[in-house]
Formats: sequence, structure tokens, C-alpha cells
Amino acid sequence: MLDEAMGWALLELGGSYGVTHTLNVRYRRPVFVGRKIIVRASILDQDDRRYRVGARVEDELGRVLATAEGEWAVVREERAAGV
Repeated sequence: MLDEAMGWALLELGGSYGVTHTLNVRYRRPVFVGRKIIVRASILDQDDRRYRVGARVEDELGRVLATAEGEWAVVREERAAGV
């Protein structure tokens, strides 16, 4: 979920396609099946070829269950479309 949310943040907020280069996850609390969760992601930093993206999973009370930070390599749109 964290990786997927980061990819969507990169596309929606950064306007770029990318692939995960590194991903570090920190598990803080258990995620229980059948309970609502919220996944948030944001761009932390960027340059011409890389983005640093962060994400978190929260429970319905706002407690942080897991966090992640990753580095994403920018992919040209033509390459992402398979052209």
C-alpha cells in the first residue's frame, strides 16, 4: 500500500511517472484486518531525475501504523506507456 500510494503521489502531485529505486518501511503498530485505515503520501524532495517520497498508514483514530520513505527514479512518459 505504501509503495502504491507513493507512486500515485509522484504522478498526481509531481506530474511524473517513476519506479521505486529504494523503499524503507518502519512498522510501528499492528494493522488489523477489517478495520478502516488511511494511507497518505507526499513528495518530500526532488531533482531532475529523482524524487524522495514519503507515505504513512494511519488507523481511524489517526495513530500512525507504518511509515515509509523511498527514492523514485523518473521514467519518461513514452517509456511508462510501453512505447
